[in-house]
Amino acid sequence: MQIFSLIESRNRTQEIEIEVSAVSGPSQIMIVGCASQSVKESAIRIQSALRVCGIRLPVSSTLLVNLRPTELSKSSSGIDLAIVLAILIEIEKIEPSNLFGSDASNKKICVYGGVGLKGDIIRPKDTATLLCKTDFDFCVCAEGGGTLTGKQWHLRHIGELFESPNWAEPSNKLQFQRPKLPLLTWGEPASRLVELLALWPAHALVAGPPGSGKTTLSDTLWALMKGPRSDELSDILEWSDSTNTAWRPKVQPHHTMTYLSIVGGGSHITPGEMTRAHLGLLVLDEYLEFSKQVQEALREPLESSKFRLVRAGQAAQIMPCAFQMYATANLCPCGRYLPNDSTKCRCSSQKIYRSLEKISGPATDRIDVIAFSDKWREANARKDLGALVNRIEAARDWIEDYVRDTECQVWKRRWQKFPQLEFSGAAQRAFAGIQESSLRRSESVRQAAIALACLENSSVVEGIHIEEAKEFCIKPHQALLEARSAL
Repeated sequence: MQIFSLIESRNRTQEIEIEVSAVSGPSQIMIVGCASQSVKESAIRIQSALRVCGIRLPVSSTLLVNLRPTELSKSSSGIDLAIVLAILIEIEKIEPSNLFGSDASNKKICVYGGVGLKGDIIRPKDTATLLCKTDFDFCVCAEGGGTLTGKQWHLRHIGELFESPNWAEPSNKLQFQRPKLPLLTWGEPASRLVELLALWPAHALVAGPPGSGKTTLSDTLWALMKGPRSDELSDILEWSDSTNTAWRPKVQPHHTMTYLSIVGGGSHITPGEMTRAHLGLLVLDEYLEFSKQVQEALREPLESSKFRLVRAGQAAQIMPCAFQMYATANLCPCGRYLPNDSTKCRCSSQKIYRSLEKISGPATDRIDVIAFSDKWREANARKDLGALVNRIEAARDWIEDYVRDTECQVWKRRWQKFPQLEFSGAAQRAFAGIQESSLRRSESVRQAAIALACLENSSVVEGIHIEEAKEFCIKPHQALLEARSAL
């Protein structure tokens, strides 16, 4: 039988196996395995708690407690209870089969809780954070904790270990719920952008005048994202830094935050905002106000959805960041300058140039979609969000059915898979004309065109889909770069 406890190591929940062996020596408890001073001190608390329960340590024997793996530094207030249970089994005060059944030797058991001097069970502050990210056959812990799977036994005092266990089903089940949709309606340009980004989790930059709805659109996009799969649950819980995650994470750092807080790192490597947004939405409001260093640091995460952090004296860590980025920007101090319409802006050319100079060309090339919000409020025909939800969900269902029925090749963009659709003759001719641009731009157009075809439940990409994809993925990029070079 294996008894495990949990610690937080290298920003991940780490399982620690508890081994106990009686060796010749003075009557005491000795904890080894790279234990911190606070963990070593738990031997005194445990010995006091056992004495209160009438349990004496074996005479002329040292109980050697080993915490595996031994190379990890261990500091946790929740290991005490696991050590107590392992000791009681080793000195034959408890029969494992009485607690965990006749096949206890084949079970994986998690024990987590602190122990007071009089044997009372203390619930550590990180109980919910650690236990909800684990998977065990049995979980023994303080009241208020519990894993998502396996039978649960909540204790108040170590004396209850000598009684018949009161196993219960998991009570800490997490159910994802879609956020409430904002009570808004969007015009045709904005609603079409939302449809595309909700189905195709691409990176987007929206520029436009203040009050046009750029930031508000991020709430709508977040609510319309595809629901997380069960296999994504552990990663979302692991990195989102929240035990109450009811949906994909939405992280919106302020533009004054430092490079280190966005990317992560430090003397003891800590995840940054990019990793906290893993499998969710990263909203960069006032994108051009973020430092140049932050914009350049986005290059690798935007393209590969992960990056490698290396710090002196520490093992390198691969940090996941498969987020969808939604950025907003004002292209001048007054916010009214746009490459396609500069008549409403009263800023000087010098001020506009200083704003556009903040744009990183390589980082912007990795942004799939650029849109301008100046026409959003002028649109007359408005779509209800309920209709948008139905249309997007219908497209997702159509993709699942098409992939299952045709067994076609599939490509994936973060959490959404797409079929490799055929291109009509008109689509091939339209696509051939854009392949002279950067490879990233042409690939963005190809993916956007397939997503637009899926929104219409079409198994063939037509020329009209390519032309619309160019409006999202090529023309705004060109307009932005031309405006910058013209000033």
